[in-house]
Amino acid sequence: ANKYVDEELLIQRAKQRIRSVVFPEGRDPRILRAARMLVDQGIADPIVLGKPDQIAAAAAHAGAALERITTIDPAASADNGTEAFGPFSWKRVKPLL
Repeated sequence: ANKYVDEELLIQRAKQRIRSVVFPEGRDPRILRAARMLVDQGIADPIVLGKPDQIAAAAAHAGAALERITTIDPAASADNGTEAFGPFSWKRVKPLL
């Protein structure tokens, strides 16, 4: 256990506040494992950015199913994938702890 962060409190607050988490490194198996954990624990809805074939290969390497994980290829999108995120405001961002 981390002496600086109460992990249970962090997860509880994340479940209450976070709706989506964007991961820009979709070809990294660690990212796919983290995204899968967020879905499985009901913490957030992950959005993974990258090329579909690279994301699929990373997911297979990580042993992480892609069900309920949104994937976006910004290079193949006319708006670079920003349309999926809607309007953003730093005023809506609040610390978890």
